[in-house]
Amino acid sequence: YDAQGRITAISDGQNQTISYTYDSLGQVTQLTYPNKTTREYRYNAYGKVTWFKDESGKVTEYEYASPLHLVTEKRLPNGERLKFRYDNVHVQMSEIENQKGEVYHLNYTPTGQLSEEIGFDGIRTTYHYDNAGRIIEKREYGNTPDAEPLVTQYQRDITGRLVRRIFADGVIEQYEYDAYGQLIKVKDGQNILVWEYNLDGQMTAEHQNWATIRHRYDKTSGLLDGTKLPDGQWLEYHHRNGQLRGMTLEGQSLIGMFYDSAGRERERRQGNGLINRYHYDELGQLASHQIYRGFDVELNDTPLPVWQQQHQYEPDGQLAQINGNQARHYRYDKLGQLQTVSYPQANREEHHAEKVELFSYDTTGNKISEKQSLAQLEAKVNRGNRLLFFSDKHFEYDRFGNLITEKRGKNQSLVTHYEYDCRHRLIKVIKPSGQTITYSYDPFNRRTSKTVNGKTTEFIWQGHKLIAETDNDKHWQSYLYEQDS
Repeated sequence: YDAQGRITAISDGQNQTISYTYDSLGQVTQLTYPNKTTREYRYNAYGKVTWFKDESGKVTEYEYASPLHLVTEKRLPNGERLKFRYDNVHVQMSEIENQKGEVYHLNYTPTGQLSEEIGFDGIRTTYHYDNAGRIIEKREYGNTPDAEPLVTQYQRDITGRLVRRIFADGVIEQYEYDAYGQLIKVKDGQNILVWEYNLDGQMTAEHQNWATIRHRYDKTSGLLDGTKLPDGQWLEYHHRNGQLRGMTLEGQSLIGMFYDSAGRERERRQGNGLINRYHYDELGQLASHQIYRGFDVELNDTPLPVWQQQHQYEPDGQLAQINGNQARHYRYDKLGQLQTVSYPQANREEHHAEKVELFSYDTTGNKISEKQSLAQLEAKVNRGNRLLFFSDKHFEYDRFGNLITEKRGKNQSLVTHYEYDCRHRLIKVIKPSGQTITYSYDPFNRRTSKTVNGKTTEFIWQGHKLIAETDNDKHWQSYLYEQDS
């Protein structure tokens, strides 16, 4: 700290230091990182940041409106501008103007809640609330204001908890809670989802229709130490000092992990015998990754890796170069958007790539062909940044912005149709051959099935992670994840 009690330096367990510099008013003007890169700030008379330069030298500027000093303009490093406007009643943002001059409109109720939004693409949605400020209705008009809206209604109990949602297609979702206010059941006429909890409020079971996932916890730490998968196998988590040290499936090792003093993973031992080792730079970024055969490591103090990469970064932290296996170089524009990927000669065949891949963007960040003029660009990208055509593919959208038709081939004779439910979830695809694919979902918009040529695949979820799928032939496939990933 300095004499005024302000932090001047922070050092971590690796003795890497971030330094702070202040102006006479006590405002941070510079941060200096362990690799000597800096961030710089300038302020107006009211203490608002007006100028910011990042580690790679890219400058962003801000303008403010008096007397409330709200941001009215943001100038990006490439010179493009975003503009912001506010209403006079609640001083809430009412308009956002993007780099192409398109405007996003926001309107509010007398109490300051969002009542209407009209997107850059002209899609309009309105919201209605009860006297307690809780949403009770949403109306979606799309970009055709005179069309019949899709209406979603929300019903609540006396405590304000959602107990029912009624959708435009007549589907009714019902929600149930236990005495502690925890959600225990959701049903919609096709799906039933049920949850169980222990006395500490930890989830002990998830039921998705016929499939069940169970969880158990360490009695001392309270950490999750096992999950029983729908196929009956136990996936176990092994912790030490609060860190995940390994995972086993039915007693068979999947991975074992080791950490450095900063808590970063430095080694991973896989169940197939491979050993991964990781090294980091002074900013904590991954600097190198080697893979060894476990047998070689155990018998040789200096084994040769079977696979390795070294990483280098731009001053602002973006990956600039990978050396070793799957080597490539990256370059970025003033906004940090990827411009080129180049491959050393030895790696081009491995990547099925040319010497250099090139990427170009329009003013709002849509990827375009490098050879396009601005006029060609505007013809290709519709209002609201919707792609109209790419290569020989032409795209059409409904009033809500959902892709409904894709045409390609000679005279655009190959047509694929897409259909959606009232929640804008894809429910049917009709391919040019006439083949039809259908999809279904649960109340949390998780896809629960896909049917192709009479063969149905069911999907099973743990939260929002797909953990298993099975089909009519009882073929079963599981997906395993690291804890908390």
